[in-house]
Amino acid sequence: MVSVFGLDSMGLGVACSALAGGHDVFGFDIHAQSQSNFIARGGQTGVMKNTLAKSNFVVSVVLNGAQTEDLLFGAKGVVPQMHAGSVVVSCATLAPETAQRLAKKCDSYQAFI
Repeated sequence: MVSVFGLDSMGLGVACSALAGGHDVFGFDIHAQSQSNFIARGGQTGVMKNTLAKSNFVVSVVLNGAQTEDLLFGAKGVVPQMHAGSVVVSCATLAPETAQRLAKKCDSYQAFI
């Protein structure tokens, strides 16, 4: 199962490509219309906690390092909700030190970035 966060142009393309590849894909976005567009193309959405516990891959298609860090480890952070061995794919441009910091945090949850 794949969970994609950020369903604007690039994120929608990632999510739809995963769907076309035969994966179960759940999509999340702060804008209801973006989620509706994804659902109209055959995607799913749901309770984040439930989908993250089952997702093998999480794809973060947000704007920048700050949003990436908030998505992964903020108040509703996704990494602590994922199972050990899960993979995080970040599509945002990150400063090297941000990427290294996030990787260390992921390691502590046995997740890979």
